[in-house]
Amino acid sequence: ESMYKKNILVSHKAAFSDSAYMNLLFSDKTGTITEGNPVVTDILSDGISEDELLKIAASVEKPSEHPLAGAIIEA
Repeated sequence: ESMYKKNILVSHKAAFSDSAYMNLLFSDKTGTITEGNPVVTDILSDGISEDELLKIAASVEKPSEHPLAGAIIEA
């Protein structure tokens, strides 16, 4: 099996306007690519309960429209 995949998800086609000049494209594999939306799967805390940490994080992220903020608020 080839180490290179050929499936590409592009949200803005303008991002590839110069794609003829690309030799290689790297992408990180996150939930946003594989599932369409990020989710919180684990919480690591030290000295504070996971629930309390999540409440604090959600209160800080509440004004944000970023997808990662949405995942924290949803959790």
